[in-house]
Amino acid sequence: MDNSRGNTSARNRENVVLLPKTKEYYQVQLTRLLEKEAYVQAQELLRFLLSCQTEDEADRGEWESLLQWLDDHLESMSTVEAEDEAVSEAELTSQYLNEKAARDERFVRQLLGALYDDSGLEQKLLALEQLTHLKSPENLSEIVANWLEAQPQHPLVQFKALQLLKQRGLDREVHIKRGDSVLHCSVQETPLSQEEFPQAVNEVANRVREVCEVMNPSLAYFAEQAWSQFVAAVYGGSMYEQLRNAADEDISVWAAALHQAAVNAMAGDARPVEVRSYYDVNEQKVFQWEQVYRAIIETFHAL
Repeated sequence: MDNSRGNTSARNRENVVLLPKTKEYYQVQLTRLLEKEAYVQAQELLRFLLSCQTEDEADRGEWESLLQWLDDHLESMSTVEAEDEAVSEAELTSQYLNEKAARDERFVRQLLGALYDDSGLEQKLLALEQLTHLKSPENLSEIVANWLEAQPQHPLVQFKALQLLKQRGLDREVHIKRGDSVLHCSVQETPLSQEEFPQAVNEVANRVREVCEVMNPSLAYFAEQAWSQFVAAVYGGSMYEQLRNAADEDISVWAAALHQAAVNAMAGDARPVEVRSYYDVNEQKVFQWEQVYRAIIETFHAL
């Protein structure tokens, strides 16, 4: 087996320097993962950060300490799981939340209150994440569906709510208000993981990763994370339909636009002609590229 490509990627990753904007983005992502108790993903992100160069040794020390805590925590969880027939992390989370709901009748009301109140984006996403696991009340799915249809919500909250409804087994169409439009979304068609999205959607991120993984792995990681949020934010709308039906040459245009958006978000280094050349986007496709790029940037700013 030829490991030369992987070794080259590893060596280049060690030379990646985290710019302030990049570091700030990853800190936010790390906080989100920890709040959701997505400890394995947090481990992976911390190992990535520690493989990069940073001028702030205090940050490195904090990441090392946090990674050590996660390693110890997950090792102790693995021991308990092994003794309890390898209970999954999702099952442990579900068991914990349902026990908490049984002990405190206010818990479910507080989670639902976070949806109805003027709470922030992160609070609503976290509330939906926890509500997904609860077994009661029996009509919880209908409560969430009615809330979702009642008034406009942040696009990421709408997508997360659709995922909740699918995981809880609701099988109907939900009518979502977004801007001046009403989106008709089938709950059971909602993707629960990146692999469940249409091939064209995933191919965009794949092409960016192939271009960036050797010369700039930090950019590849950022672009992949940003793309997953972008797709969630446009899910169900006309832009998503355009993307899911994209032909091969159109996928290259989307990939070039995503690459450029990631470059500008991380470093503010505008070089569109060079970026487009990586994806063979010719002059005839520049206008389409500009439209897609503006749409991605506008969505990024709204997140």
